[in-house]
Amino acid sequence: MKKLKYILPALIAMISITSCLKDDKIDNQTYGMINLDKYDLVEIPSDASHVKRFSLLLDNIDTAVNVGTVRLASEKPAASDIVIGLSAANTSEAVDSFNLANPNNLIQAYPADQFKLPASVTIPKGAQDVSFQITINPSQLDPQLPKAIAVQITGIEGGGDGIQVSGNFGQNIFVFGAKSKYEASYTYKCKISGGATANTSESDWPLETVSENTVSADGIGDYFSGYTEYTFNGDGTVTVAAFDSKGGSSYGASVVSSHYDEATGDFSVKFTILGGGYTFDETFVRN
Repeated sequence: MKKLKYILPALIAMISITSCLKDDKIDNQTYGMINLDKYDLVEIPSDASHVKRFSLLLDNIDTAVNVGTVRLASEKPAASDIVIGLSAANTSEAVDSFNLANPNNLIQAYPADQFKLPASVTIPKGAQDVSFQITINPSQLDPQLPKAIAVQITGIEGGGDGIQVSGNFGQNIFVFGAKSKYEASYTYKCKISGGATANTSESDWPLETVSENTVSADGIGDYFSGYTEYTFNGDGTVTVAAFDSKGGSSYGASVVSSHYDEATGDFSVKFTILGGGYTFDETFVRN
């Protein structure tokens, strides 16, 4: 039996009040002549970007992500149960539109066979919203290119007459990025010897995800302007790869000694580059 865990979102875009924002279908009278203060809409609350981002650890376990709510934007709660249909069929089109508008912040469409979205949710009588989840396996995420799912309200049943789908907030894009458990900010110290003698330190040294077990930083020993990758092995050791730039020429890093502390997340590594010409003795204390 597969394990299923539930996590709360690490939201980058915070939910704002949406029912007071302009709704195109009200403005152009798609709904007809209405009393704006009384008209009831069903929506997926969001800020004006219509995008929410999540960062998930690269665990190989089915994960139910609490992505948000479907809400009845009304002065009063639901008079009876309201069943709201949901669909992700518009994901590819929504992602294409997003990428066209954001060429420096690209996302990819989440393959339909790699996630589960409920076909409907129900706002119960007496309530005004209901939460919903998307189930994914984070191990399928690409650390370099986030995957996105566009969720759209497809229909409404119940709740009485006069309830419509919001023209502006009937769809939202949920973007899932991957995060190694080793990604964090560290207090960093390094002793350099050989071709140079120096001591360097940083109180906020970020290591960023490359893959499940590998993180990276710009600069080597906070001395060179190159690029370093640290790979954490199952036996508690750390492997280092050093380059003059990301994707550039290798400096031929060779690890002399290393240790990772599973309990604290701290680690140390001593390695050489350029045929042993420089030695870097580094310590990382997780902030």
